[in-house]
Amino acid sequence: MITADLPTTTIARHKTTLQSALRWAVRPMGWLERVPMSSVTAPTPRPGVSALNARQRSPDVVIPNADEVRHFLDVNRKDPLWALWYAGFKLGLRPSELIALGEDELVIGPSGKLMFVNIHRKAYLSRIRPKPERRIWVVEEPKRASYRTLEAPRSTLDVLRDQAVKMRRQRNKQVYKWPKRWVGWLFLRSNGGYPYDPAALPWYMTRACELAGVGDWHPSTMRHFCASQLLESGVPVIRVAGWLGHRNGIMAERTYGHVLTSVRGQEPTGAILDRILGPVASEVASDPG
Repeated sequence: MITADLPTTTIARHKTTLQSALRWAVRPMGWLERVPMSSVTAPTPRPGVSALNARQRSPDVVIPNADEVRHFLDVNRKDPLWALWYAGFKLGLRPSELIALGEDELVIGPSGKLMFVNIHRKAYLSRIRPKPERRIWVVEEPKRASYRTLEAPRSTLDVLRDQAVKMRRQRNKQVYKWPKRWVGWLFLRSNGGYPYDPAALPWYMTRACELAGVGDWHPSTMRHFCASQLLESGVPVIRVAGWLGHRNGIMAERTYGHVLTSVRGQEPTGAILDRILGPVASEVASDPG
């Protein structure tokens, strides 16, 4: 795969899957004495970087500012996917997680009001085609770290609740029945009652960006915006990683390192050390001996 110059992220996913399978073969099955891939090295996964260029710098992450996002949302208020865009910027979910949001994932807290959003499933269209004309919908639980419950902002909960009411009204207006499998889901197409394809969201977002006159954003832009706003507000990296569904803070530090270096109110690392040990050096420099 490295020789074929495949993306580093693709290689990393294949390596992780193979290692998991081979560890299972060693223990508990006992088919192998050791994991043969333990000595195999692969390039560090970097979005947009191929294997033979693994040492180059990753492409800069596009992160819009708050004014641009407000303008985007204001201009696209009549967009059928407006609630999805709003939730994406506020919750920082992956496209497959956004599409899978449903009424059953809106959780009422002890106060009797909506307080939480469960991220307990994801949905996408499989590449397998049992018939040439269509693909199969796959609905499954996310990875362990991505299986989480978010104490969502009140405004986001209100938007999602209104979207649920909108879907019920839309379903009742149809002359034909929507598939029972998707009843209660929040983002369904009006021409059949099926979810939006996560892989098609870039096209919808490009259309919304053109209407708003902003840059050509990608659905991942919503996730980057959410993470950067949390980090700039002083939220610890490990908490941001948990909000995004990462196992640890490594991915957040790698992706948003430039944000961490300019966090508001944070003293630069060099300045901290200079404040602590700087006087020692100045005393030596001023000593005539």
